[in-house]
Amino acid sequence: MSDPVIQRTPMKVKNQILSSFHILLAELVMVSYGFSSPENQPEKTEHFESDVVSEIKPWTHLNFYNDPQNFQFAILSDRAGGVRPGVFLDAVKKLNLLMPEFVMSVGDFIPGNSSDRGQLIKEWAEFDKELNPLKAPFFFLPGNHDINNDVMRQVWMERSGVPFYSFVYKDVLFLALDTTGEKGYIIPDYQVESMKKALAKHADARWTFVFMHHPLWLYKNPGGFTRIEKMLEGRKHTVIAGHRHNYVFERRNNTNYYILGTTGGGSHLRGARFGEFDHVSLITITDDGPVMANLRLDGILPHDVTTRADYEITRALIGATRMPYTLLTDGEDRVKSGTLYLEFKNPSPNELIVKAHFMHGHQVSMEPNAIDTILPPNSNKIIKVDLQSTEVIPLEDPTLIQLAWTMGYQLKGEEDLFLNGKRNIAFKPSTLPIINTVAPEYIDSLEIAMTDTQENHTIRYTIDGTTPMLSSPVYQSPFNIHGNKTIRARMFNDNGHGTTTETQSYKSVPAGSGLRYRFYKGSWTRLPDYSQLTPLFESITTNLNVESRQLWADNWGMVLEGNLEIDKAGEYTFHLNSDDGSKLFINDKVIIDNDGDHSPLELSGKARLSRGKHHLRLEFFEAGGEAILELDMEGPGMKRQSLPFDKVSH
Repeated sequence: MSDPVIQRTPMKVKNQILSSFHILLAELVMVSYGFSSPENQPEKTEHFESDVVSEIKPWTHLNFYNDPQNFQFAILSDRAGGVRPGVFLDAVKKLNLLMPEFVMSVGDFIPGNSSDRGQLIKEWAEFDKELNPLKAPFFFLPGNHDINNDVMRQVWMERSGVPFYSFVYKDVLFLALDTTGEKGYIIPDYQVESMKKALAKHADARWTFVFMHHPLWLYKNPGGFTRIEKMLEGRKHTVIAGHRHNYVFERRNNTNYYILGTTGGGSHLRGARFGEFDHVSLITITDDGPVMANLRLDGILPHDVTTRADYEITRALIGATRMPYTLLTDGEDRVKSGTLYLEFKNPSPNELIVKAHFMHGHQVSMEPNAIDTILPPNSNKIIKVDLQSTEVIPLEDPTLIQLAWTMGYQLKGEEDLFLNGKRNIAFKPSTLPIINTVAPEYIDSLEIAMTDTQENHTIRYTIDGTTPMLSSPVYQSPFNIHGNKTIRARMFNDNGHGTTTETQSYKSVPAGSGLRYRFYKGSWTRLPDYSQLTPLFESITTNLNVESRQLWADNWGMVLEGNLEIDKAGEYTFHLNSDDGSKLFINDKVIIDNDGDHSPLELSGKARLSRGKHHLRLEFFEAGGEAILELDMEGPGMKRQSLPFDKVSH
């Protein structure tokens, strides 16, 4: 038997065998861990491929947000109305990190409220400087700070071409409305017709967005927006506005309506619950509709971060913390004792918890010194506090009484909502509106009426200009005066403590002199049709100091009419300055249209007038803040001057 032949494998072949063995072993290991092998196909979709073949995957699912029809766009909110420099620029830089496909807006880019073309161009240049770093397309939409007079509208048209428009992107329709009241109308007919055509042309759009500055659905007079809302019925749509600087989400007409917060505009910045924050909104369009996220410049918030319910309860709490008060004292020049009436108001359907205490009384003692009470829903409560000083205090250096307070709501199923703070109260008598008759000039006779008083209080008055005392006549009902009179009045409680003295002077003027005016109540952003309204009060005036004739501070209107005597024929220039809107008519022709909700703004107009009398009419409304109406004129032989009332009659 021969010896066995020992077969020697060459080293190269041996290495190949070892390599194959290692590969096989590796494949066995990989298969055991769920990776692909020559016998298994890798995990693969249209845009995704992996070598994992196990039944259990190291991911949740492969439903990627990669539908080519999906897209993201962003929204920037109000920058004006108290521009805080740098905030808008910061938002632009952060949007560049998010890389939206484009950016929408809701208006109010510049401070505006000017007819100075140079100033407007300067303000737009400052805005452009903050906007220029934005890489995505930006779509403009006007706010009331951008357009509220003809000069501002012309500058807008030169920059942007049109104030309202529509476009479609990936089968989504965008409507950009102009709510600034062009030609005196909010959403005029021709704008409604333009939107009607866009909606009809794109009747099958998978979604429709409506962008505008003013949240017109909250307005008593929404103009043509009512018709646009009607056209939107049955369509999948979303409505987005700005203007109020308070974020609010609500469901209306089976869809989402939003008022955005700010992106650098004026805000108390009290946080999301109050709807007061700087943000950009990021909207992702999906097959199921838009998904909205609010990205605070310091965080991320959901689309319903501040609901209408949040808005209502936070407004109620803010209103409660205003805590109006009346302080009556034993003197007007020097005080030693007094009565403080603190008024707490709860306009909410929830119980309001109030806890407060006085701090640092020093020489003044308070009784009671602390307050611990609960106000039922929709109720008011007045808490009386007696004050007594150890020494006489001169009013030129009054003692400050400090009240520290906490108040809020305990809410079922929600986080409690509380605010706290301090209220400084000067130990001096309050000034109250006591005399209701506001008509400094009158013909023949005038009825003087005064406010109603609460129990245990009386109004005492004089008609000779002297200071009312406890021995002065008590006001019980309206009375008539004749001639020039100065009425002074003061309210007292049963302790003999009183308010400051209110003074009103009245002047009797000859019949036919001055302008006749009519006073109206209403809340407007443009001048209303006064011919359709009923005035609350009528009288005459020999000047344009409208604040001296207002029955209350805000939300009213006035029409002044009469005849202007022209001594010399020729062309006259008129200058009308107002806050808020106004119009000048001469012989029923509009000479100056200074309409709109705006800060003090002067516009000019010309009229060729013959010698003799011409009918003059001024229309004015006051929305909020200061009320100003001024009319100057100049012409042949007349330097610029205030309206000469010696040439005016009615």
